[in-house]
Amino acid sequence: MRVTRFILWLVAAPAWIVTGAALLLYPHTPAWARGLAMLAYLAASALVLWKTPARWRAPAVLGFALLGAGPWLAVRPRDDRPWILGQERAPSVTIAGDGVTIENVRHAVWRSATDADIRWETRRYDLQAIRTVDLVVEPFDDWRGLAHIFVTFGFEGGEHVAISIESRREAGEVYSPLRGVFHHYELLYVIGDERDIIGLRANIRRDPTYVFPTRATPVEARALFLSMVRRADALGREPEFYNTLTATCATGLLRHVNEVRTHKVSALDWRILFPGYADELAWDLGLFQMGGSLEEARARHLINERSAFEPRLNGAMWSRKIRGQ
Repeated sequence: MRVTRFILWLVAAPAWIVTGAALLLYPHTPAWARGLAMLAYLAASALVLWKTPARWRAPAVLGFALLGAGPWLAVRPRDDRPWILGQERAPSVTIAGDGVTIENVRHAVWRSATDADIRWETRRYDLQAIRTVDLVVEPFDDWRGLAHIFVTFGFEGGEHVAISIESRREAGEVYSPLRGVFHHYELLYVIGDERDIIGLRANIRRDPTYVFPTRATPVEARALFLSMVRRADALGREPEFYNTLTATCATGLLRHVNEVRTHKVSALDWRILFPGYADELAWDLGLFQMGGSLEEARARHLINERSAFEPRLNGAMWSRKIRGQ
């Protein structure tokens, strides 16, 4: 009986804590309302513990936690919020044979992280023209583990298109890993020019930005591209929540990579949770097309010194420049 009670508490206590955090961080609600909800939750919890016999306290706390989580679980993702600059539109994709037509491809000219001319275009891509896929890593903290990763596809003729899986935030929201667990952000695939999506990070935010060429064959690159644009289109029709633990840039990219790989990458690898080390994971798996050491590869493929915008360079020329070509 004591063992059973102990096991129930191992489940009930974390459930109670998570529900409390969900109420305290309830999305799109004033702070005073969240504070009152938390006080009511604590008071009701104390009453449950006081009035319930000892042997039934763990099940009672668990049941109360599940009941308290109801309002949070009822929150649904939406696509009609006042989004931050550059995330106002979700892609829409039509696939016909080897042709892929994408609406809302982003082509932005950034002056600062909050000021830009955003243009949305409809473009058609030929699947048979896809040649390469590169992994982009953008650490944004003094500790490398906190980072954003995405991929960019190279086409015959030098055109590139980047696909970035992002937390979709409302105007005024600041990204928080903790809030990201509790339905504060939706999930968005941003599809756009390299000069926009990579340039924003390297030239405007001035984060260290690495562009690593992978060993993916054209066939594998096409399969990855199709997997990602189909997912982007699905999210445009049925929005989903971003989640810091289960639905991020890294877990999303892992899902697509595993769809096209015979040998799957483990979702339990710690470097999926800390994507600043995604290049190390890719290196260990032999996914990069380069020799030397990982540190040498990082030094070669850090593009910040080559990324300065120049008026004479079009998108394809800029893509070659950041690769030292």
